[in-house]
Amino acid sequence: MTYTKNQIEFLSTLRKMFPGQTQFTRKELLLAKTALGYSVIPVWITGDPQRKSGRAIYSFPELASDPASLPVSNDTRGAPRKNLTAANSAAQTATP
Repeated sequence: MTYTKNQIEFLSTLRKMFPGQTQFTRKELLLAKTALGYSVIPVWITGDPQRKSGRAIYSFPELASDPASLPVSNDTRGAPRKNLTAANSAAQTATP
């Protein structure tokens, strides 16, 4: 299987946020997607029945090794992420 750059980034973020884990709860995935600026957990995770390992638990066996060593394609499909810079500047403007 090959991965997109965005998938590698998501996997790397999971690995940084939760070192040593290969299974994640929905709550942990929500934290990662928020950190990356996604509005929802990517469908390549939630829509893959092989990733589901229990109720609201998802498996990422590829995190047993370094995500940077995974094969990467140049596929750019996927929903665009929120502009984090715009969101951060809006939040700073709103606070007195």
